[in-house]
Amino acid sequence: MDPVILTPRLKLTLVTTAEKGSQDLAWYHQLRSNEQSSFWKQVQPIHSLIHGTSKSLEETEKGWKADPPYPTVESPHRVNYAVHRLLAPDTDTTQTEYIGHVNLRSVSTSGDTARALAIPETLTSLPPAAAAATVVIEVGYGFLPAAWGKGFATEAVQAVMEACKATSNAARDFWRPFTKVYVRAIVNGMNGASLRVLDKVGIAKRGIYAWKGEPIFHGGEWRGEVDLHIYGMYLVE
Repeated sequence: MDPVILTPRLKLTLVTTAEKGSQDLAWYHQLRSNEQSSFWKQVQPIHSLIHGTSKSLEETEKGWKADPPYPTVESPHRVNYAVHRLLAPDTDTTQTEYIGHVNLRSVSTSGDTARALAIPETLTSLPPAAAAATVVIEVGYGFLPAAWGKGFATEAVQAVMEACKATSNAARDFWRPFTKVYVRAIVNGMNGASLRVLDKVGIAKRGIYAWKGEPIFHGGEWRGEVDLHIYGMYLVE
């Protein structure tokens, strides 16, 4: 994937490390240690980790290493961009301010949120004829409160999706051995801001699932019932 993506107002830089002392980790900790930004972080059923507000840099580092921002054997098609606001967008792309992250991660059998939450396959599955050639990726994003309400999340997510659709040899090589790319998102119905982002970038809503089960920590409290909005569409086909 492109190491840098520029939009009219933003600069996105590809995350390559989760090591302590790295700028990437320092930026991510700004997001994870902010109570408002981490409000919709939830229990990750696959890893049995609670993704709430980080209390320390060490806690952020531990969480990121358990769920790395870069490709792994378990999730080889994984992308994470730090998002920066251009302070002088018309004249200078070097003066920036960190405002958030956008990530894509390939779905595996052992790391599938939809499977862990028992979401019906009618809302998440692909036609059998296409499934073997398709990598399914989940999109996620988070932004600092100062960046809310300005369209930055929509602009950043759209830019990452466009980068995924690039037709260059390097872009196609990134998705090998797959020839098709399907993006998916699963969002709490109470998270209106996130729902608006997905609607604006044009990901189709496949349906709403009224989930009930063992309580998960989401939206600042433990919940045993959640309306989950399921989005999905092909980026490359």
